[in-house]
Amino acid sequence: MTDAPCQDMGGSAARAAALELPFGYPGRTSACAPLACFALTESLVVAFLILFHLAEFASYHLVWKRTAFALTETAIKKGETRDDARWGLARITPGTIMWAWLAPYSMYHGLRLALATDEPVIVVPDHQAGNEVACVGCEASCYGGCVFSAFNFYQFGKLLRGVDSGVAAWVHHTVFLMATVICPAYFVGPELVLLALGMELSTPFLNVQHVFRTIKVHQGLEFLVLLLFSSTFVFSRNGVFGYALARAWGGLDLAWLWGGEDDAQMTATRKQMYCVLFGVFFIGWSLSVYWSCVVAAKVRRAVARGGVGALAKWWGGGHGANGALRGKGD
Repeated sequence: MTDAPCQDMGGSAARAAALELPFGYPGRTSACAPLACFALTESLVVAFLILFHLAEFASYHLVWKRTAFALTETAIKKGETRDDARWGLARITPGTIMWAWLAPYSMYHGLRLALATDEPVIVVPDHQAGNEVACVGCEASCYGGCVFSAFNFYQFGKLLRGVDSGVAAWVHHTVFLMATVICPAYFVGPELVLLALGMELSTPFLNVQHVFRTIKVHQGLEFLVLLLFSSTFVFSRNGVFGYALARAWGGLDLAWLWGGEDDAQMTATRKQMYCVLFGVFFIGWSLSVYWSCVVAAKVRRAVARGGVGALAKWWGGGHGANGALRGKGD
């Protein structure tokens, strides 16, 4: 291999070699070779897993432990102490920081990849040889997937430690762990993966809303974050990811579920895994459509409670003491 970002590996010989690799893994013989990410996958996952734990520990001791705030009535009724709240805030800090950069990064590369190719990019295909946008997009999905894989293991660790609990949490994290395994093991759906990561554009604002369940803040600030969350939710989850699924459906053949013969682009196993991945993502998108209705109702209630006026008052007040954390710490 050379260091060229998109090297044509040369016709039928390369395609045959790619199909003979375990799981159809294209890392050594793909037309988009070399993808440096493939050689670093395990190392990146372990490195980011360690980084997430360090971020949780550091944010508790360096930020939240030194921050003065008053607990909400809801938190007090639940019996939470300020230290409980600080650890809770520390646990959502790594994910908030991660999604603040990973979601826009993935959205950019996913849309760039989708708009540069006539057909959905299902795998790193030989017919994309020489298409630099497709090669860069596929590699971006690998890097993004490594970070997301580490985050999933971090989240699953919280389940095993009893920090998170409940059937919904187990189902949610188990399904995402399955997707985490399918995508890198079979390297299918780079376009879908990127835009699935991109739809988490709303997650930092959702996490900030979780903060507001524990910490008292100005009503205007709460309403502003709700508006940012709802708008990014509908845009990224319903709109952009709906577009991604529509493109994916255009390149999907349900007969793939029953396998079939290997061809120059995809092994039979890859075809089956892509169908499974599409099904998981479609269910997630359908839930997002339902949740968008719930979010819209929440916005209407906030408006009825004077959210617009509170936002104007908070904004006009220069975002000072009344718009920041209120109350004294212990």
